[in-house]
Amino acid sequence: MSGNFLKVIAVSEAVKIAEGIVPVIDSETVGLEDAYGRILAEDAVSDINIPGFNKSWKDGYAVIAAETVTATDSMPVMLRLAGRIPMGVGEDRSIVKGECLNIPTGGRMPAGADAVVMLEYTDEVAGDILVKRPVAPGENVIYAGEDFRKDCVVYKA
Repeated sequence: MSGNFLKVIAVSEAVKIAEGIVPVIDSETVGLEDAYGRILAEDAVSDINIPGFNKSWKDGYAVIAAETVTATDSMPVMLRLAGRIPMGVGEDRSIVKGECLNIPTGGRMPAGADAVVMLEYTDEVAGDILVKRPVAPGENVIYAGEDFRKDCVVYKA
């Protein structure tokens, strides 16, 4: 065994030795399907918010949470059903006080709504929705950028 094996050297000298052993290769841009097993040359940064809009986390009714505060099984709050938001429709909808919209899981939240009451806590009667449990602002809502915000590092190099 060589006596140099246990010799202490400066970090800068160790870096020079390592640089002489490890080959330097150029980086290249490849498609995702060819990226498996490779190493990032730079951080991967999101150029958009993901999701790109506020959306429902549950099937139910998009509501103004403050209007549901007094809702109970025995004294439900009545809201007018203003329509349904079809899945995959990107158009912006809105509600006003006293209204709600039926919304699927993943549906775009309408302007004015700040929560979703799950279907299980409602009854539909003659075009009106009876809300039997209160919801808090933000309940059952996934906000734009909740997974990844624009300009955030998704993968570190």
